[in-house]
Amino acid sequence: MRRSSTCWSGASKALGRSFLSVNDLADREPWRSLLARNTLGTLPPRIPVFLAQGAADTLVLPRVTQDYRSRLCRVGSRVEFDLVPGVGHHSIAKDAAPAAPDWIGDRFAGEPAPSNCGAQ
Repeated sequence: MRRSSTCWSGASKALGRSFLSVNDLADREPWRSLLARNTLGTLPPRIPVFLAQGAADTLVLPRVTQDYRSRLCRVGSRVEFDLVPGVGHHSIAKDAAPAAPDWIGDRFAGEPAPSNCGAQ
C-alpha cells in the first residue's frame, strides 16, 4: 500500500521561527561549525557517484544537491544525476532504487561510469 505524501507532511514542515532571536542560525556558532562539518565534501575523481534527488523535495532542496553535483563535476568526478519529477524527500530512495543496483552492478562489472555532468 502506498502512503500518501500527506502522511509525511508533519515531518518535513519548516520549523516555526517565532521563538528565534536571530534571523539566520547558520551565521552563529556553534551552528556555523556544525553545518560545515555536516556538509559533504568532494570525493577523489576516480570514485564515480550516483545521485538521485526528488524535484519536489522541500527538506533537501534540489538546488542543494545540484550544487553538490556541480562541485563534483568541477573536480572531474563522473556523476550520474537523476532529478526525479514530482518526488519528495520521503520517497526518493524508493523511487530511485530500481536504478541504483544496475548502476552499482555495472561498476563491479568493470563498465565505465556514466556521467551527465555536461548536461548541467
